[in-house]
Amino acid sequence: MKKEQVVNCQFSVWYPIFKKHTIKSVILPLPQNVIEYLLDDGTLVVSGSDHNTQPTHSENSDLNAEEDIQWSDDETTTTVTAPEFPEFTSKVLEAINALGGRVFPKLNWSAPRDANWIALNSSLQCHSLSDIFLLFKSSDFITHDLTQPFIQCSDQDSPDPAINYELVLRKWSELIPGGEYRCFVKENKLIAISQRDYTQYYPHVLKQEKPICQDVLEFFHQHVQYNFPDEDLFCVCLCCRGGCG
Repeated sequence: MKKEQVVNCQFSVWYPIFKKHTIKSVILPLPQNVIEYLLDDGTLVVSGSDHNTQPTHSENSDLNAEEDIQWSDDETTTTVTAPEFPEFTSKVLEAINALGGRVFPKLNWSAPRDANWIALNSSLQCHSLSDIFLLFKSSDFITHDLTQPFIQCSDQDSPDPAINYELVLRKWSELIPGGEYRCFVKENKLIAISQRDYTQYYPHVLKQEKPICQDVLEFFHQHVQYNFPDEDLFCVCLCCRGGCG
């Protein structure tokens, strides 16, 4: 993969192309001070002032209810002050509310799927900026996006493209894992389809293999083929009764 192809895989590049066929999302520029905070190896301390005012019943936010957190031992007491991003926080809360109060967060490429262990009920569902920060600062995937997105590219001798980092908030949706399929495209031709969730066996996949393949192929020809900037790609289709999307 070349660096230009990595750039083309950014969410903000493909989302406008396939907006009608994917989950509603909001893209926010990530301020430099927020990037620096995410990369800071210091203690995770997040302000509780960003709690969503919508009745979303988030228990995650209770983890960050204090403006200041004190860590103490028998000898010393140190006060650690939470960083504040008032303007960015306001934009994030506005976007979360516009998306129904529950979102799935990610950066330009990756979601913090490797950090679900730290979240309540192991869910990536977020209701506030505090929830998002907790996941992002615990995720190697997010750190990779921010520090070395081009490390595996074949054209290492070429300069790294400039990246404008973005916070992507996707409307929370309860997707059916057994209905998601990876589509592998070579030279704008669909060459393979595989079950996305390889950890489980779904009997309906084998029973409905032919109609599933037909639905995926039809969706690819109508909405994906020749629309992406590169001719080689893979995407994920969600198939259910009545077609794919």
